[in-house]
Amino acid sequence: MRNFLVKEWNLIDTICYKLDYAVSKVKTTLMYEEPDVESIIEAETNHLKAENDLLKELQYPKKVEKEDKNYLCPNRKCRKEIAGILVERYRIKYCPECGQRIYLNNYSGATGKK
Repeated sequence: MRNFLVKEWNLIDTICYKLDYAVSKVKTTLMYEEPDVESIIEAETNHLKAENDLLKELQYPKKVEKEDKNYLCPNRKCRKEIAGILVERYRIKYCPECGQRIYLNNYSGATGKK
């Protein structure tokens, strides 16, 4: 007889759990409010304006700095190494990490020789 009582208790416990779960789910759906669309659009617009200003700032090309056989990105925030073959042979125009426009100045001294 004891096993029967334990079995019934588990059934009651399961029913209580499912009822509690259903009530909490209904509460969360009733408490959920639709987000304010205008505030989302305004926040996204401000984010895109800031990103656009940042991209405009990086558009002026800067001379890459040579370090041994590799080069360094001239952007103060980036400063990543760029392989020499990419700059010298393939003449890449942008830093692969941050997108800073770069150029290689092969001229040395006032004579203008390469």
